[in-house]
Amino acid sequence: MQLTLDQTMLIYQRAIDRTAGASEGAAWWAEVQAELEAVIAAPTTAAAAALIAWWHQVWKDVGDTPARAASRIRRHAASVLSK
Repeated sequence: MQLTLDQTMLIYQRAIDRTAGASEGAAWWAEVQAELEAVIAAPTTAAAAALIAWWHQVWKDVGDTPARAASRIRRHAASVLSK
C-alpha cells in the first residue's frame, strides 16, 4: 500500500505532530511516508513501535512512547484510509 502525500500528512499530523506541514519539505515527507507505510504494514503494534523507536531520542521527555505513537498512527491510518 502506498500513501498519498495528503494521507501521509494527515496521519502524521493527527498521530504525532499537528504543527508539521509543507514547510518540512518534500524529502522529509517522503521519509515520513515510507516509515508510516512500514508502521501500517507491520504485523503487530510492537513491531510497528520498533520501526519508529528512533524518531524521538527522548520519548520520555515528550511524555510518549514508540508503542503509543505506533498505535495512534495505525488507528488514524485506518480512519484516513477508510474514507
